[in-house]
Amino acid sequence: MTQSIWPAILLLAAGGQVIGQSPAPRLEFEVASVRPSVQQSERGIRIRIVGGPGTRDPGRFVTENFSLFTLITVAYNVERYQLSAPSWVNTARFDITAKVPDGATREQFRIMLQNLLAVRFKMALHREKREMTVYDLVVRGDRPKLKESVPGRDPLPRLDKDGMPILPLTTRNGQSRLDVIDESMEQLAGRLSSQAERPVTDATGLKGKYDITLTWAREGIRPAAEGPAPLPPAGGGVAADGLSGDDSVPGLFAALEQQLGLKLVPRKGLVEILTIDHVERAPTVD
Repeated sequence: MTQSIWPAILLLAAGGQVIGQSPAPRLEFEVASVRPSVQQSERGIRIRIVGGPGTRDPGRFVTENFSLFTLITVAYNVERYQLSAPSWVNTARFDITAKVPDGATREQFRIMLQNLLAVRFKMALHREKREMTVYDLVVRGDRPKLKESVPGRDPLPRLDKDGMPILPLTTRNGQSRLDVIDESMEQLAGRLSSQAERPVTDATGLKGKYDITLTWAREGIRPAAEGPAPLPPAGGGVAADGLSGDDSVPGLFAALEQQLGLKLVPRKGLVEILTIDHVERAPTVD
């Protein structure tokens, strides 16, 4: 009888030690300045985000003319279509300079951003599941128009004719261009999710790696806050996401079919949404 009681007593004692320990310290930036961005000329604004864990400057995080909407997506690691917020959140821009504690991980950094939003903007939110249009990435027809990657390729960055690194995604004059190598279909689906403003699941059945170049017109692809992402046309042809002034450049859905032999097929699915319940327009002073 005595022997059976001792393990329980020891377990209770250990539990008492855990309960008596001090709570973990709140994850916060050592110093943080948050100020509304100064209105710039009509010619355009400079948008910048640099630093933080995993970058060349892990101890310093800086934004310039960064929208509150985008800042929230960074803090909670969600896509734009997963955030439901007041319309002004998409246009309110802020300059932030913050000192990140030594050794902070990317996940800890996001929690610091979340705490900054809660303290400075008095932000409160909740999570919920909503049914919305999602997409399956499938092969259109018998075979895709894809170029398989060459094994053992030099991992060094590719350079353009001016000696500058080739970026995976660029946008200019209303047209976007994706230029990637050694890309899996799962990776491509992830990139398309950001562009289509909806979850995209790889359903191609293709297991290889591919070199992919895709060009499409961005005109007509609307932010999630303005309504659901457009659906591809039922009968093929040019997609409902619009064309640029040059009619030869298709929208995203049509570009996938014409250039890669792939297709986005819509269906209904449950998606986790972050809904902003309260957020202040003016942050508290530094």
